[in-house]
Amino acid sequence: MLSSTCRALSLSSNLVPVLLVVLFGACVDPEQRFNDYASRIVDARVVVQPDVPPFETIPDVSGTFLTGLTADILAGAPGPIQFLSTQTVDKSSGKYMLTLSLQPLDKTTRLPVGSPIGYAPVEVAANGSFNASVASLTIPAAANTLAPIDIVADSIVIHGQILTANAHCGTLDGNVTSPAIGSLAAQHTTYGAIRVAPGTMGNALPPPPKNCATASPADAGP
Repeated sequence: MLSSTCRALSLSSNLVPVLLVVLFGACVDPEQRFNDYASRIVDARVVVQPDVPPFETIPDVSGTFLTGLTADILAGAPGPIQFLSTQTVDKSSGKYMLTLSLQPLDKTTRLPVGSPIGYAPVEVAANGSFNASVASLTIPAAANTLAPIDIVADSIVIHGQILTANAHCGTLDGNVTSPAIGSLAAQHTTYGAIRVAPGTMGNALPPPPKNCATASPADAGP
């Protein structure tokens, strides 16, 4: 019965092989199905080009932000993967240095799950852009909106753009190593982040952004 279901589903859209990887582990060679899907996608970086006026002073984005992350592979998921981002800004050196720490949120309760993902301080350019990197990360199964499987990735780089004091957004590069191999750039991975009041959790959180359009300045702020 399961094998016939796999054959029937494989005749539909390009997204189906990806869903089979995470939802039908008993199908033959699911990792190869994922790799076949990924190989058909052009591995091109998504360029961040939000409509941001020049800054006289870079907005201060220290505080707590709700962050949503999405990609082509998550198109069939009910929503983006969510994090609470604790952010600090240090200008004591004469440079604008930004530090991010992303806490994954349970996809159902929207409460913290797993360990925070800490990024080293990075310098923000005069136009508000920044590149934050981390060697590896794990998004726990409870936060995965597509399927209850841990996501493990390495060589992650966030290409961010500060929009206002209440919002930033951008794209991600890096490699997913589990449950199957894939490129974040090839999957057109994007994120959006909006400020929330400290201590806001669960159902009190607003809808998560997932890109620059949904983290627009008009929608940002607690």
